[in-house]
Amino acid sequence: MDTFTGKRAMVTGAATGIGRAVARMLACRGAEVAAVDRDEEVTRIAADMPEDAGPIEPVVADLADRAELERLAARLSAQPATDVLVNCAAAYPPRGGFPDAGIDDWERVMRVNVIAMGVLSTAAARGLLAAGRPGAIVNFGSLQEAMPVPGYGPYVTSKGAITAATAALALELADTGVRVNCVAPGVVNTPSTKATLHGRMWGDESVPPTLLGRAGTPDEVAEVVAFLASDAASFMTGAVVPVDGGRRLSRRPDPLGETGVAW
Repeated sequence: MDTFTGKRAMVTGAATGIGRAVARMLACRGAEVAAVDRDEEVTRIAADMPEDAGPIEPVVADLADRAELERLAARLSAQPATDVLVNCAAAYPPRGGFPDAGIDDWERVMRVNVIAMGVLSTAAARGLLAAGRPGAIVNFGSLQEAMPVPGYGPYVTSKGAITAATAALALELADTGVRVNCVAPGVVNTPSTKATLHGRMWGDESVPPTLLGRAGTPDEVAEVVAFLASDAASFMTGAVVPVDGGRRLSRRPDPLGETGVAW
């Protein structure tokens, strides 16, 4: 499948989990991908890729660092234009939510999750406008915006901002040919899931709380991202697409909510 042959893409948060799956999937479908992450693990993202895949360039950068963010934005504004931007990077506050989050925690979460998304999206749009090309931006919301659990207040707040920004960007860029959509994953097994569940993964000890009775995989989310970024989704903009196995409709208990927060 060569859906993205001849196109350039940038994926943030690409070292592990869903971001890594997205970057590799876009490359497997022909894109030239810049894979961005502050984790040095991103330098190994191209290992074992098919020979006919597009090239992946690892870029080690911390989106919370203003100078590094400005360098990435300059790259997106320049030519040749970047056709697809996927804002997947996320920072998490300390477990404990609002009571335990200090100013530094809030600043990092908002810088990585919201400010970087806005700055990079604006830069990508400028580059596409200068080139006279259409393009696609895919943001990452979260199931937690709709179903927050105790202990993640700043993160949930940032994801709500991303959903709002997706709508605003879609509206402002509607006449330019740049589409902006958002995926909202939930109950997906990733390295961050393992950290959140204290070394476990969804399904290790009980049935995951989804209608489908299982957890999702990073590749399943990446498929939706690839669709939204492709010409097949040419009539979609401003959408927020849940990728959560029907968690929003399920009444199964959520183990994330069992620990609670001591106020």
